[in-house]
Amino acid sequence: MPFLIYKKPLNIDKQKVYKKRKQKTNAEMAEIPEIAEQITLEDKIEIQRHLTNISRDARGRLNYRRGDASNLLPYFQKYVDSNVKGNIFGCGGCVNKMLDTMLKIGKQWRNPTT
Repeated sequence: MPFLIYKKPLNIDKQKVYKKRKQKTNAEMAEIPEIAEQITLEDKIEIQRHLTNISRDARGRLNYRRGDASNLLPYFQKYVDSNVKGNIFGCGGCVNKMLDTMLKIGKQWRNPTT
């Protein structure tokens, strides 16, 4: 007895939105070296001190303490995005955005050619 398998039609609009989102991410990546150069030496030392306590697990999820993330917030507001409010722990998306950007900046300091 054969089983009927129905295929869902592809939604082209969602694929276009994904491509636009990916292009925006690539544009943001071009700004990271510029941001990393603008940070002063004193702030760089403090940011690196806080970034040593933040890591990723095997699945790519961030492991951080709430205090370390809140200590990085003023530097993120000063150099990257001043529109971020103080409550970044609401849904988790703001914390991930901030920590991803700060980790990319730290990676840029370790390897300035990429």
